[in-house]
Amino acid sequence: MTGKYGIGTMSMALTDSTRSETLTEDARDFRKVMIQLWYPADIAGDGNTVPYIGDELTASLARLHLKGLGIEGNINRAIQAYGTEDAPVSESTATFPVLLFSPGFGLPSTFYRSIVGDIVSHGYVVAAINHPHFSGITVFPDGSLVPSVEIEDPGDFSSAYFDIVLADVKFVVDVLKGLEPGHDLYGRLDLSGFGIYGHSLGGAVAIQTAREIPECKAALSMDGWHPDLQYAHDNLEIPLFFLLSQEESSSPIGMPPDSTYGSQTRYLAILNGASHIGFIDLPYMVDKPVSPARQLGTIDPNTMRATTHAILLAFFDCYLKESSNGALLPIPNPYNATVTMGVEPHITTIERFDLAPAKKQRITLPEAAKEDSVGNSPPEGESQDLPAQIAITGFDKPPGKLPSRKPSLPDTLKHIRGHIKDAHTGEGLPAATIQVTDGLEGFCGTIANEDGGYVLKLRALPAVLKVTSIGYRSEERTIADATTVPLDIPLKLVPIPMRGMLVTADSPATSIMRKVLENKRKRRPMQSYRAEAYERQHWEENQDIAAIRESVVQIFWDKNRGSRSVIRGMRGTTDYAEKMQAADPIWFKDFYQDSMLVQGSWLVLPTHPRALDYYDFTLKGQRYLDDRSVYDLSFEPKRKVNSGFVGTLSVLDEEYALLDIHLCPSPSAAAEFSSALMIGALDFTFRQKFRPFGRGVWLPVDYQYACEIKADALGFHVAFGTVKGTMQLTDYQLDISLPDSIFAKKSSVQIDPLKEDHPFARYPKEAILSERELYVYRTLGAASETEMEAVKTENAQGNPAAPKLFPQLAPEFWFNRVDAAHLGLKTERHFHEKVRLYLNGAYKFGPGRWAYGGGLRSMWGPHHNGSIHIGYQSGSQVRYPSSYYSLIYNSVPAVLGADDYFDYYWNQKTDLEIGYQPEKSRMTLHVALHNESHTSLEKSTDFDILGQNKDFRANPSIEEGYLRSLEWVGTYEDTDRRSNKRVEVGVEYSSKRLLASDFDFTRYHLAADWRIHTFFRQKATPNTLDLHLTAGTSTGTVPLQRFGVLDTVSHILIFFNRSLMHLRFHSMWI
Repeated sequence: MTGKYGIGTMSMALTDSTRSETLTEDARDFRKVMIQLWYPADIAGDGNTVPYIGDELTASLARLHLKGLGIEGNINRAIQAYGTEDAPVSESTATFPVLLFSPGFGLPSTFYRSIVGDIVSHGYVVAAINHPHFSGITVFPDGSLVPSVEIEDPGDFSSAYFDIVLADVKFVVDVLKGLEPGHDLYGRLDLSGFGIYGHSLGGAVAIQTAREIPECKAALSMDGWHPDLQYAHDNLEIPLFFLLSQEESSSPIGMPPDSTYGSQTRYLAILNGASHIGFIDLPYMVDKPVSPARQLGTIDPNTMRATTHAILLAFFDCYLKESSNGALLPIPNPYNATVTMGVEPHITTIERFDLAPAKKQRITLPEAAKEDSVGNSPPEGESQDLPAQIAITGFDKPPGKLPSRKPSLPDTLKHIRGHIKDAHTGEGLPAATIQVTDGLEGFCGTIANEDGGYVLKLRALPAVLKVTSIGYRSEERTIADATTVPLDIPLKLVPIPMRGMLVTADSPATSIMRKVLENKRKRRPMQSYRAEAYERQHWEENQDIAAIRESVVQIFWDKNRGSRSVIRGMRGTTDYAEKMQAADPIWFKDFYQDSMLVQGSWLVLPTHPRALDYYDFTLKGQRYLDDRSVYDLSFEPKRKVNSGFVGTLSVLDEEYALLDIHLCPSPSAAAEFSSALMIGALDFTFRQKFRPFGRGVWLPVDYQYACEIKADALGFHVAFGTVKGTMQLTDYQLDISLPDSIFAKKSSVQIDPLKEDHPFARYPKEAILSERELYVYRTLGAASETEMEAVKTENAQGNPAAPKLFPQLAPEFWFNRVDAAHLGLKTERHFHEKVRLYLNGAYKFGPGRWAYGGGLRSMWGPHHNGSIHIGYQSGSQVRYPSSYYSLIYNSVPAVLGADDYFDYYWNQKTDLEIGYQPEKSRMTLHVALHNESHTSLEKSTDFDILGQNKDFRANPSIEEGYLRSLEWVGTYEDTDRRSNKRVEVGVEYSSKRLLASDFDFTRYHLAADWRIHTFFRQKATPNTLDLHLTAGTSTGTVPLQRFGVLDTVSHILIFFNRSLMHLRFHSMWI
């Protein structure tokens, strides 16, 4: 050890209950992971050493692993290593930075103890991960052994396996974040920014972790490579260090990181004479390994260890501790230059790919000649002449806090801006497309705003911009050097030539769409993508902009799991929160898919494989893009009863790919939305453009939508306003591994936990907004950061922004023949994620009495699957509950003079209820104690709004008294509420003797619902066959207000009569 701390260690066997184990035969198995935690301890000297190979099992496993590597020799049982089991954690500092370590394929993390232990002695906590089935033989605390999968060539390690190992790392991060009080390391880990390093497969995992977990601040890879990383170029903006052995420097592992990986800060070091497996502890585990030159390389093992330790410590000290220790200095980077330094003989080069030359620092290495890094003196006869210092160049200590994202170009090159104009009229061309077409920038682009203005960030020069707009000839511009002058690009109209048309058996539109569908697989071959999006949303009243919200969003799309939007930043006008209460959260749609979920309905899109059976297509016109035809087609469902879309689309000739689509829900679908909303209507329109990128893939470059929000009730139509939005997409990355954690959450809109300092740096208002929008900002002013953070959180939760004075305050209103008008308010407060308080109060104009109540509900259990509720309520209550009609729904026929569905009585009650849902079960159990005081109520009004002077029927009296009872209810319910599959069984017991009740009875009830889907299953309210079974019986004397009920079903316009009540009943409704 070269640090001041002793080393403590503990092991943890973890089970990820969110992932099934796919490599075992039992489908019920969950994924398990073993980690060894190494941490600073207040122990020093020989008391901190333990046998490296302490028992016969460990020795046998070591032989098996070494044999798998083709290495033979005697296991060195005398070797000692630092580390004491369950040693007390050092109290010298409050928290320690955290490193994760991932081993190579087929190797357990225990084979890397030397490169783990030394950095721990300098004040780091290291979580060394064993990946079962991939890290050799994994031993669990119960003695079970998990062998590794058999792969002849590690290059054949599949993407599915890689994703499993990557998910292990994410799971371990979540476990470390969630350590509970009582754990020795609770509160001692600084996880605001961690580092990761690994060897071989583990090195590739380290790089991918840096891409996918925002809290990762630095990653170091030792000979790390995987085929999935070879083309995964992105703008990764955390520092990476590639530490390569000479053996792998010319293999795919040694590909220059500037062409393979997208990090802005990259280091490359090549260890002369080192082999790929020389990073593990082989020299200390085997006395005389066979073929050491071939297997271990020619470098002195102690020199290799000392060099590796120095690089690890210097790199992570710089970016995690942000402490130079006199060895690291800030180095500017104006020219993106490469540094190659002549250093000690065992290091070929250490390069930093974005530094200016001429800065060089020396890092003092530990004196490894006397003692190696696992606690042993070097074998006799081996060289002990180690350099005291090694020259390392390229470390860049950032001034102050390390920025979360750093540009790779000077500020003058961040943005190219200007206008796209009609060459003849000089007017701006809204939604013209601007793309960067060369090199790895091929997935970058933007669209023009309504004035034709655009802004585009470039990551490298030179760059070639291509501008396209249907009906115009495309233009290209080469950006060779830095410029701040606006770049205006005029487009010329394309003359329309007269060309013949080939007549076929199909209509022209059908023939075109048949080719579009045949070519769709070629145009959309990817399984996933990630992109950055800028979204701008308006709230318009009477066609005037009343509020603006802008967002920077990360889009994640998976062919099988759908899309997710992660909000990285938000800004807007001051009154956005109040004006846009009715606006939906940010959501993204890709209309090149087969179908689309809109307001709960799955609607077939015109590019569905069977679209020709579902839609009628008509050729409406022909335009040109450069010298190629663009066909404009209209479409609508073949049958009026079909829920789908109506609209137009544009197809590029020869490619037969979508250029543009403009659509809205069909009348049948719109009627379904209105039916689902009961009293409201949403009129949607959508538009999207597509362009070719990179390998011929066609991707959306924008997404435009509008939604007019109206209220329709009793023949009145009131328009609240219109939400209009435009989303620009850029920086695509195709077929990459997407974070499972994002798709694990049901919410399609989420918040980036890593807050950016300047999320809108590439979207300046003056360049991205139109004059009309800038005027709104100048008039209304910009919202503060605190206001927008609140709006961002509410949008991510799917909740509209609520009024500031009384958040979550809602009105209560209904009308019936007993209460007459009931007017009141109710509110909810969440004091904690587990505790909820609710209150309500109202005045009933019929009886002339106040009704009021409240309650407290708390969740309990490790998964919040238990609940306890206590409540009090005083007010009128329906004598028989209904599964179909609420008091509000019942008010409409009552106020129109129809018969009142319910009977009523006054109930002053206190309830105590305990509920529990077993983990991974659809069953819910409830036990409740009721204490109620019942009195009769009389009819108070015959009023109806039509003035019919009709006498409502009298409200029957009840059996008055105190009712105290115990109730047990068991419920089974499908997790998908729309399936309407539910079974409920209940027993209520009341006793004069045991509970001091005025009633003696036991009541049993059964209710079951089952839904069978028929036709048009994609609708929000599809045609279904609904079966409802209800039954009950009782013993003793049941009061009238506890009789069972056979609920009737009717339409609101067919005025209904009373339900049937009886002591014993059963019925089945269809």
